[in-house]
Amino acid sequence: MLIYAHRGASADYPELTLAAYEGAVAQGADGFECDVRLTKDEVAVLWHNASMLKRAGNPGLIAEMTYKEVSRAYPQILTLSEFLAFAVKNKKGVLIETKHPVISGNRIEEVVVETLQTTKGIEKIDVSVMSFSWFAIEKMKRLDPSISTTFLMHKNTQWFQAKLFLITNMPSHAREVLRYP
Repeated sequence: MLIYAHRGASADYPELTLAAYEGAVAQGADGFECDVRLTKDEVAVLWHNASMLKRAGNPGLIAEMTYKEVSRAYPQILTLSEFLAFAVKNKKGVLIETKHPVISGNRIEEVVVETLQTTKGIEKIDVSVMSFSWFAIEKMKRLDPSISTTFLMHKNTQWFQAKLFLITNMPSHAREVLRYP
């Protein structure tokens, strides 16, 4: 079993910060989970909510602020590039959740793929991109089929959406089992 630190060691440090991921390394995590959003100037940053209010006391929306504005409001914010470099350096796998719905549509998936493809050493760690948006997962697969993806479900996920995802992404022999249990 692998243990991935959700937003870093977020019980002990501010979530999605370098301190939280350093804490996760110290606590023996096998990998890290993060949430990624796109700033107005298309910098991928680690942030959970659309707004900065809860963590930074700033009512601004990540998607409507430049990276400079976001980092001024919350100096410890990490970019996806910084996060991936830290993960590679520490040989930790990563689970990257793209957040939806957002103003930029599926642009975040494009930026994630570009960032993964330009990160030195990324092939040395396990990477999976995940989302509650089936469309985001499909976009990832179109952009780079070699990147592992995970479709997240919650209590409001439409069953037909989940079933469609499963059927289109599983081997043909497994589809037969699904049709005829």
